[in-house]
Amino acid sequence: MTVEMTLVNTLLILQKLAAIAVAVQAVEYILLKNEYSDQGPWRWDILRKDFKGFPKPIQKIFDLTLSGQGFLYLSCLQLFACVLLFISMMPFLTALACVTLFIVSLLSSIRWRGAFNGGNDSMTLILIAALGLAHFANLHSIWPRACVLYIAVQVIVSLFISGLTKLQNNEWRSGLAFKKFLLLDQYAAPKFVQHFAVYSKLCRICAWVIIMFEVTFPLALISPTVARVYIAFALVFQFANFYLIGLNRFFFTWLAAYPALYFASFR
Repeated sequence: MTVEMTLVNTLLILQKLAAIAVAVQAVEYILLKNEYSDQGPWRWDILRKDFKGFPKPIQKIFDLTLSGQGFLYLSCLQLFACVLLFISMMPFLTALACVTLFIVSLLSSIRWRGAFNGGNDSMTLILIAALGLAHFANLHSIWPRACVLYIAVQVIVSLFISGLTKLQNNEWRSGLAFKKFLLLDQYAAPKFVQHFAVYSKLCRICAWVIIMFEVTFPLALISPTVARVYIAFALVFQFANFYLIGLNRFFFTWLAAYPALYFASFR
């Protein structure tokens, strides 16, 4: 039996899952503190050279918040805001937590000159911004519903464009790109997974399954039943990426956004 998602329940689920997703990012940053410390390879005195053209007051803010110690404190603040977002039942506190997380995530993206983890960072900003706007507005107005639907649209567009890009790439169509993914040293896929790379036909089949899943993802809006199928497949695929090659952020962030898609499937 299909149970319709109400707006209130959807916002609550989005809130809890978004808090978990961003908390994972905050914990990662805290654990990486030696890498961006004043002696680490990602130290601020190297990265700050890209921001010399900014006004002096802005540069001072960046020096305060994005240096090694400052960024560690910023990550701790991010983790605290995630806890607040998870436990809050008051719209004002939820909105305040979202504003804090948006600012911290934005500063983090600035520090890494765009994104620390690709499209995941963009989806994090979209998710947090939409949640914050939804809780600032009156629940009976059009804005909370519009914010949830906006998240759903972004989920669909992100996967559709990803699939379309793969479809236009000859290496993906041939399965070669999928094979390379399994063998990349930086991902360190388990040996039993790398053994599959010797089977070119199997790599081609897997590549086409991924492509067709992504380019047809907009069909998830047809009905809640179809949405559940697509979401289930997406979670399996993204959890496999998490487990096999370490792309954990994508799993938690898109997991946090999928309730919005399920809500939209009823509309």
